[in-house]
Amino acid sequence: MAAYIFEDVIKEIEQMIEKEELFLNGLDEETISTRLNSQNRSMISMHMRPL
Repeated sequence: MAAYIFEDVIKEIEQMIEKEELFLNGLDEETISTRLNSQNRSMISMHMRPL
C-alpha cells in the first residue's frame, strides 16, 4: 500500500517540477533548485504519514 502512495507522490513531484521549469526559465539554477527542493520536502511530508 505504502509503495503505491509513494509512487503517486513521485508522479506528483515530477509533474510539479515540469510545471515549475516552464515558469522558472528566467531564474538562475540555484534559485530554481532551492525552490523545487522546498516544494518536494513539503509534498513528501504531506504524504508520508503513518498508515
